[in-house]
Amino acid sequence: MVADAKFDGICLDPTVAEIPENLQKRPLFDKHGLGCMVNAFPGSPDDMQPLLAFASSMNACMVNVISGVMPIRPEDAVPVVRRWIEEADAADMPLLFETHRDSLLNDLYFTLQLMDLVPEMRLCSDLSHLVVDRELRTPVPERDQKYISAVLRRSDCFQGRIANREQVQIQINFPQHQQWVKIFKSWWTTGMHLWRQRSGKDATLIFLCELGPPPYAITDANQNELSDCRIAGKSRCKSATGCARSGPSLRRNKTGVEPKFFKTSVRHRLCLRRCYSWRQVARRYVKFPGMSYVDGS
Repeated sequence: MVADAKFDGICLDPTVAEIPENLQKRPLFDKHGLGCMVNAFPGSPDDMQPLLAFASSMNACMVNVISGVMPIRPEDAVPVVRRWIEEADAADMPLLFETHRDSLLNDLYFTLQLMDLVPEMRLCSDLSHLVVDRELRTPVPERDQKYISAVLRRSDCFQGRIANREQVQIQINFPQHQQWVKIFKSWWTTGMHLWRQRSGKDATLIFLCELGPPPYAITDANQNELSDCRIAGKSRCKSATGCARSGPSLRRNKTGVEPKFFKTSVRHRLCLRRCYSWRQVARRYVKFPGMSYVDGS
């Protein structure tokens, strides 16, 4: 389904225990000419090396870390972060750390402190988690805007989920959400300009649209997702387990080349439709050559 839908790759989300299962998918990647990206979930300091080896085996373009190692004090996270950065450098694998709740960068304030302690740490920004974490209000206060700007300056990858202060994933076409849609687009535009200024001419930016299945997506009493697809009467994901392994999808756009798309979940056609709708959103505010965009389900 992924290759037939004209996507160009799949992003895999393994823990160490899931590496053998995911390695079995390599022949399918080769058969269909699909690229790979890895969202790694290390649960201990020793987990990174096997995850990096897995990423290399899959010829992944990068590893994005959502760490289960979560010290309470930022200074206690410094040794493991620096260790993982060194291991990734030795493996010649780009490594980013994602702003994500229930992970190392759970909290905006923790993240800002760790950024100061480890200047070489690069980020993958899922700002939706930070908005909910801090219950940011509109208009965004100057203090909080300053904090978000600091994260954007450190970010080499962006995720496209849009949140409001109480909901981590909102439907972008609903009229009541347009204020937050505008805010997120402004943040991404700023982040992309900053990335363009510091990156080489032939560099490629990764943008993950990161639309999650339930419970990320809000559902009604029958566990049907509340989305524009549902309102239009189209088929949809019906339960929290239906797309449990849905994940980010990568779309790549270089000068003179048509965009390429990565996809994770193949279980529900809604996932593919969501990604196509995000292409139109991205085209409205992404104008730089040499960028990659990620659509998610």
